[in-house]
Amino acid sequence: MKNPPEIKEFKRERTRDHIKVLKAIYEIPFPIGKNLLADFLVGDYKNDSIINNSLDNLKSFGSLEIEKEEIKSIIDNLIINNLITQRNSDANHLRRKKCLIISSFKNQI
Repeated sequence: MKNPPEIKEFKRERTRDHIKVLKAIYEIPFPIGKNLLADFLVGDYKNDSIINNSLDNLKSFGSLEIEKEEIKSIIDNLIINNLITQRNSDANHLRRKKCLIISSFKNQI
């Protein structure tokens, strides 16, 4: 009796995850923080800002199927490599939050 054929485990290609993060930052029409960006990329409706700003209608919404901590690690890596910057938001003077801004590469995505 023959053994059944071995089924190989599928491993997702992760080399382009940083591109999806950059596209999401470009697509969202206002500066955002790491938590909102991670929620946006995994498609988490629990973040009120997603519904309040209709972010679920954007193309990149839910485009990454990885843990939020992995997305935050990718964001940190993009900051270290100067592809995005993090600065205090000018939009809300009562709550100073760090927001992510694509550096001069915005038009090259």
